[in-house]
Amino acid sequence: MSQERTHDELIQEQFSQQAANWDTYVVSGGNEHALAWSLENLELRPDMRVLDVAAGTGVLARGMAPMVAQAVAVDVTPEMVARGSQLAAEEGLTNVTFDLGDARSLPYDDGGFSLVACRLAMHQVENPDQCLREMVRVCRPGGHVVIIDLTTAEEPATAEAHNSLERLRDPSHTNALPVSRLRAMAGECGLEIVRTSAFEAQRSVEIWMDMTQTPDESRAAILEDFQSELSGGPETGMYPYLEDGQLMFRHRWAMLVCRKP
Repeated sequence: MSQERTHDELIQEQFSQQAANWDTYVVSGGNEHALAWSLENLELRPDMRVLDVAAGTGVLARGMAPMVAQAVAVDVTPEMVARGSQLAAEEGLTNVTFDLGDARSLPYDDGGFSLVACRLAMHQVENPDQCLREMVRVCRPGGHVVIIDLTTAEEPATAEAHNSLERLRDPSHTNALPVSRLRAMAGECGLEIVRTSAFEAQRSVEIWMDMTQTPDESRAAILEDFQSELSGGPETGMYPYLEDGQLMFRHRWAMLVCRKP
């Protein structure tokens, strides 16, 4: 069995079990303003056809839908696609389509979308450069390609500590990237960065681990590293703190809105 296939299986395992509660996790508990932050940085128009790549339940696609002609959400996990379709129907959205597909080989023609976005998924793929190239391919010339993702420290040791903890919590996590690398990826794909923005999500450590059903041994190791940093130990890159006796941490996100020449 190839390493790539193994990672694909981890993705399916993790996100099939998260589908039912995905929206609750990504738009609450410190993320309440995250969707509004995403939408306010996009120049959406009523004539646009937009694509949400590795969309999960299509939180972004469903948010964009009232402002565009058509929104398409594509994800590799059937349970996410089914849950997103159900939520769109419950919300009365008639211009959202959900497709099953891989971000590394999008099932769409060249230049078919005015805007192509990937929200909180680049850190889950083994080859984010390939994912971004596919996003560029299906975006029309002059359209926008948008990366919204977790970021990590520019300092390599801190970044590795951060990503190690993310992988302990969720084995399908590959690497959160520093902002400098996201910018470099955009340039390598021939994109012009139009604007950047940052967002800080404040998370409960326990809820974060509950979402992925993190095993007890891994939970203990994560908590030990967070407590060590709070006591003056090595930085985890996740900025832990206590709030009313509850252990919290900060996820830092970046958004790059890019133009395809």
